[in-house]
Amino acid sequence: YTYFLNGEQAKAERMLRRAIALAEGDGRTEVHGEYLVDALVLLARVVSERGDWDEAGKVIERAVELEEVWPLPGANRMEMMLVRAETLWRRGKQEEALAAVEESMEAGEWRRSQASLSDTGRAYLFATFAECFEKKVEWEIERGSPAAAFGAMERMRARAFLEELALSNRDVMQSGSDADRKEEARLRAEVLRLEQEQSLAVEAEARAAASESLVKAQARLAELWRKVRNADPVYRELISSEQEFAGVEAVREALLGEKDVMLSYLFGHFGGYVAVITQDTVEVRPIVLE
Repeated sequence: YTYFLNGEQAKAERMLRRAIALAEGDGRTEVHGEYLVDALVLLARVVSERGDWDEAGKVIERAVELEEVWPLPGANRMEMMLVRAETLWRRGKQEEALAAVEESMEAGEWRRSQASLSDTGRAYLFATFAECFEKKVEWEIERGSPAAAFGAMERMRARAFLEELALSNRDVMQSGSDADRKEEARLRAEVLRLEQEQSLAVEAEARAAASESLVKAQARLAELWRKVRNADPVYRELISSEQEFAGVEAVREALLGEKDVMLSYLFGHFGGYVAVITQDTVEVRPIVLE
């Protein structure tokens, strides 16, 4: 990973291929499973850096296949699906790429909602997966779907705001029973403990054990969260991943007169965009500074 960050892609690729061969060849994939998936994701990124999208696609599909056996934590799965989306897009599979980037966005959103962090920490985590939204905006523009690009802009901008708006005035767990609330507190504490154990473990076996326990604890917490959220119609309406945000037609109806023009801006990690909406047209363009 250090070689990759330093731009030494050839060294990174050699080291990753050696590590993957060792992990697959020693017969202990049950110990190395999660790390093998992570290594394949990083290898796909490295290979894509040199423009070999067919090879990168093969590598990432292997990672996706193995991830069904050794599930990754939300943030790692978010990255995996984003890499998959990129390889699909570059090979002309646009619909599959957009489906994959949606999965990446959902994984990141779920990870943020379940994070054992402060509000500031969760906001930082949101920023780490903003690339998913930016990719969707970029690709919808490229394929000539400005209304869908505007929808992605609104979803990116609104997600954190709606979540904090909902949670600032409402205890979602009030929809659950006393047992639910106690179980949620216990599971959050367990997830936090296992995250710390995983980060501090030195031996591969210890890290693998902590990782496996963490994935199971996160799954139990996710299931409990879904149960309670589904019992709370206000929360579900405000911040569920299925929430529909204002589209072009809704904006026109609510805000625009016959001769009005609305400009909507989005500035992300990699660039900025402006949406120009009138009663008859909608355009989304990248902002280029010269």
